[in-house]
Amino acid sequence: MDKRQVLEIARDSSAMSEAAITGGVDEADAGGQLVVVGSKNPVKIAAVKGAFTAVWPSISWTFQGLDVASGVPDQPMGDAETLEGARNRAARCRELRPDAAFTVGCEGGCEVVGDEMTCLAWMSVHSAKGVEGKASAARFFLPKSMSSLVASGIELGFATDKVFKKHNSKQAGGCIGSLTNCMITRESYYHQPLIMALLPFINHDMYAE
Repeated sequence: MDKRQVLEIARDSSAMSEAAITGGVDEADAGGQLVVVGSKNPVKIAAVKGAFTAVWPSISWTFQGLDVASGVPDQPMGDAETLEGARNRAARCRELRPDAAFTVGCEGGCEVVGDEMTCLAWMSVHSAKGVEGKASAARFFLPKSMSSLVASGIELGFATDKVFKKHNSKQAGGCIGSLTNCMITRESYYHQPLIMALLPFINHDMYAE
């Protein structure tokens, strides 16, 4: 496989081969491939980096975070609004960096379920060819002390800080980190759904049907 073919695999997600997935691509030949994340939050950038390097460890990725608007409220509510925020972030990154191999949006949200509230998150990954992969994270119920604050209009990150007496937890372990004593952090919480959002690029032939 010559350099041109390798670069095409890395740039064109629709051509991702089994060789790239299993580490058959020569990292020295692949060169730096740009992945742009729709946030400057270091937790989100680290989560995206972890997912891409886990799936394609032999490609030398470059990661950049951009401060872009989600187009939804600071505290999205429900699947539709949260997914829209993730998609908007990825799309706006594409507008700013059309040279990127992939652009990624990560959006956390909440949803009222009966008289309780869950925490959720959506990931949206856009390729240079306009293909989208998306996936959601596992959901968990919030304690009343936190859900009541969110219901009153306070963003979940600030609610977490208030309840746990922390500062800027959304750029650290996040809500899930505080609730689990960091057995699960916000970064690790995003890891699996980000990999699942890459499924259309890992298994292009199946998803193109």
